[in-house]
Amino acid sequence: MADPAEVGAEPTGPAPSALPDPDDSESSGDRPRARHVERTPGGTVVAACARNGQASLLSWSPAQGFRADDIDDGPDDEAELTFESDERDVDVTVECRDRKPHATIDADN
Repeated sequence: MADPAEVGAEPTGPAPSALPDPDDSESSGDRPRARHVERTPGGTVVAACARNGQASLLSWSPAQGFRADDIDDGPDDEAELTFESDERDVDVTVECRDRKPHATIDADN
């Protein structure tokens, strides 16, 4: 039987936590501001941009048959991971534009 983390039964990565109020002027420049959920053929990613423009992956959950690998969850100019299965790789790269997360998906067959 497959490991539940490999088939997407359990979310992986850091659990999303309460985010600071975007209007809180005392928030640090690296705290998440805008959140985005991206659903891909390989799984789901929740990403955020900090006030300083850096991207972070808050959480990820592989789809059934996939596992998460090569994770760079940030904060950085780009945050990325690869959802892998025996047949397919799905690369997810998140960067911030205008303080909003934008994902680029590259799915190999």
